[in-house]
Amino acid sequence: MIENHKFTIGESTISIENGSGRIDYDIPPVYRLFTGSGKSNISLRLHLAEFAVAAETKVFESPPIWYLYRKNGASILRLFEQMQGYGRTLVLPRNAKKTDLYFDDPHSRFTTPFYGPTMELLMMHYLAAGKGIIIHGCGIKRGDRGIIFAGESGAGKTTMARIWSRQTDAEI
Repeated sequence: MIENHKFTIGESTISIENGSGRIDYDIPPVYRLFTGSGKSNISLRLHLAEFAVAAETKVFESPPIWYLYRKNGASILRLFEQMQGYGRTLVLPRNAKKTDLYFDDPHSRFTTPFYGPTMELLMMHYLAAGKGIIIHGCGIKRGDRGIIFAGESGAGKTTMARIWSRQTDAEI
């Protein structure tokens, strides 16, 4: 059972705080590469409790995955609310430094913060506050140089990655 863990991506460190110790999850291999230490820029606190979304203003939706609400300057993202046992609420204050993730069903065995777009939405919110940028792209490293192919889905980034993957001196 994990109580606290830190990940450093770029120059941003996220700490996942499992204060109750009752939330059990595995760290996906892709995140293990970013295990970090030091001072956290973002704290994600995990809770086994439902977060009430009543009286908030819905400002955007991307059904069936997530819905964005606002209340008192905070962003409240409801994720998977129509999927029994998967529902969760990500609460992001304006500064995005101390955030909370509530798992709706305290009896659910599906309590990982890594499922779906949770971490992606957390990072986008943090970076949008003037801390950086997220680029939808493909990166190629060749020697001491790098190339980024950025673009929307379907623009050819994966095709470029396949072409470059044939080069022995290139890292995708």
